[in-house]
Amino acid sequence: MGYVTIDAAIDVTWLGPEAERPPWLIPPPDWPHPRADFFAKPEAIAEEVFHLAHQDRSVWAFDLVIRPFAEKW
Repeated sequence: MGYVTIDAAIDVTWLGPEAERPPWLIPPPDWPHPRADFFAKPEAIAEEVFHLAHQDRSVWAFDLVIRPFAEKW
């Protein structure tokens, strides 16, 4: 068991066409990376949560924060 924070936009098909999405779910015009890098992929999120739940007991983590790699801090 642990805590998982997902601090990212998640690109899922049920959100509809990009033209209908809220502005915070669309990469900004000056985004320097490929469009896909703006979003956390659902499959990648699932892999990280699975890893947290099945980690080796000798190196155990309780808290996980998921963010896209290109996020500005």
